[in-house]
Amino acid sequence: MNGLGGGLINLVVRYVVIFLVLNLLILLPMTTFQNSYQASPVAQWIVKETPLLSERLVHWWLAA
Repeated sequence: MNGLGGGLINLVVRYVVIFLVLNLLILLPMTTFQNSYQASPVAQWIVKETPLLSERLVHWWLAA
């Protein structure tokens, strides 16, 4: 049971890290990354449709 819980927590942490890295990279004016992002529906879904995180990140950035 501990292994399953640890694996689930690991999955959530990795997803959040990927979410944050993608959001930071979107801000950089790198043409190669911007083109890759536009061609990747998975990356776009992670950034735009992640429940709670997307909304909270926008509010956090606007408040700063």
